[in-house]
Amino acid sequence: MITSNSLQKGKIAELTIATRLLEQDFEPYLPIVDIKGIDLIVKHKNHYYELQVKARKVYKDKDTFIIQDLKQGPNYFLVCYDLLKKDAWYIPTHILAKKAKIVQGKIRWLVITSQILNELKEYKNNFQNTFI
Repeated sequence: MITSNSLQKGKIAELTIATRLLEQDFEPYLPIVDIKGIDLIVKHKNHYYELQVKARKVYKDKDTFIIQDLKQGPNYFLVCYDLLKKDAWYIPTHILAKKAKIVQGKIRWLVITSQILNELKEYKNNFQNTFI
């Protein structure tokens, strides 16, 4: 059974993604403090990438990943991790920004639905081709 504690779920996802990257000869680094939403820094072929990892238990098609003020750029990635199915989407944020629903208010939120993840299936469990 996966914990219901959101901090624990987040750490499980971060460590799972770091392990997967290590197994494929990537070099993941865990920041000491979560500053500006960067959960992992990854080195691969002399390039560095910053990853924000979001974890959810996805039970049905209406479940969503919600991200506050997502950092964008060529070296920034969002990893959406399904704790139940163990699937992960490694999505460049500049691609995601074109697809995700933006909800404005005092804070800018990006809402990523199951439909959007289905449209981004080339990024599902496929980090080898995502990074340069």
